[in-house]
Amino acid sequence: MLTFEDYNGLVIYPAHQIAALTPFTHGLVRGVTQDGQVLHRVGFPDPGHWARQGPSLVRPSLLQDNRDPAGFHHPGQPEGTEAPPPPHDARQILTPEGWHSDDGLQPADFQQALQDPALIRIHDDLYAVKSRLRRLDLNHRLTLDNGRQVAQLSRYLAGQLRRRLGHADIQMPGFHQYQLRDWPQELNQTDGEQLRAWFSQPETLMGNLFLQTVRFPNPDYGHDHRGYWYDPVSSCLMRAEFIHEPQLRYHSKSKACEAYHLMLHRIIFDLRLFNFQDLHFNDPGRRLLGSHVVLLTEKGCLNDYAEQIHRRFGFTILISGGSSKLIDAEFLARALHQEGIDQIILLAFVDWDPAGRDLAEAFIPQLQRYEIQVVRGPHIVVTPECFTEKEISLHSYPAPASTPALKTQARRWMEKGGGINGRVRGIGADKLKPLDRILQRLEQMGW
Repeated sequence: MLTFEDYNGLVIYPAHQIAALTPFTHGLVRGVTQDGQVLHRVGFPDPGHWARQGPSLVRPSLLQDNRDPAGFHHPGQPEGTEAPPPPHDARQILTPEGWHSDDGLQPADFQQALQDPALIRIHDDLYAVKSRLRRLDLNHRLTLDNGRQVAQLSRYLAGQLRRRLGHADIQMPGFHQYQLRDWPQELNQTDGEQLRAWFSQPETLMGNLFLQTVRFPNPDYGHDHRGYWYDPVSSCLMRAEFIHEPQLRYHSKSKACEAYHLMLHRIIFDLRLFNFQDLHFNDPGRRLLGSHVVLLTEKGCLNDYAEQIHRRFGFTILISGGSSKLIDAEFLARALHQEGIDQIILLAFVDWDPAGRDLAEAFIPQLQRYEIQVVRGPHIVVTPECFTEKEISLHSYPAPASTPALKTQARRWMEKGGGINGRVRGIGADKLKPLDRILQRLEQMGW
């Protein structure tokens, strides 16, 4: 008897009904049942019931042309033989009334019957034959292999039963939320009808597509946000009818692309399931490696000056761009770690406005995600004091406040000392030119 999980709770199967057990990821094992269900568990069981075939344990009698009932191929030939299945146990549960079986109620000495090793206690005077258990769902309803519900448990009693069954809970990030698993074929080569049968939410499709890319790399897939959107993400989403042809075009502000970027951020930053490097994204570059003092700029306005600033002060300079700053943080962190740097001071050459401040502050947890600690900063380089009154008159602008979120952002910025002359106005970092003014400003800051 083995315990597994699917996305609706705990699933219990006799060993002889498991066609194949195969390594998955994060210490998990993929199980395929004789009726084609794909389930997962923590670690391999004792191999005595199966033959070994490649990395898998299989029951050859349940495979056809080396494919299990879910369609996964198992190359090679089985080594050893599978154990024969035990005879069917017609008994289902035991109560003081006796045995409840496939053939109805059969009287029994309750206390004597309790000694039967096939039993497991459910609660009070209710016991079940372990081989007949099938599911303990998320609502703690316990059912048998014939679909009969035998108990509605409390959360506490459900937890007790899981422990009696010896079940180890799956802790893989995102496993349940995004129904992550292996598939018997490449999702990017799967037709729309099958994708629609497998996936009911675009986030689930994208999460599984990301994981499949990590586990089974395809060199033809895109290697940056834009390229990966075009191949494989958007084509899969369109075949599954989650997006339509006008949404195929990559535009970072479109709803479809925003959902794509949000899902990447969720999987990589929040859940830490894998990295951009695991997705085989290219290093975006745009940096000069130097000291533990990191100068972040949000625009290309320092492109022409970066090398000179680098030579003058020895800073590490990152010109962040593109659709995600998280990928910049990942590759910068890797480069810093290679130099033995894991603590930095952060300077930010960003616009003097709410968005610029937020970008600088958001970079800190992104670096922390990759074990770089910001011990000081962010120190904002461009402030109103850098400009003359005429420049402020010519180039300052009202901070965006067209939505409730932008109004809140602007209010928080003002509370942190933002604005110009007490007004909710900003000014662009690209207005601080030429280079001499930037160098002078950095010197005034003590660098």
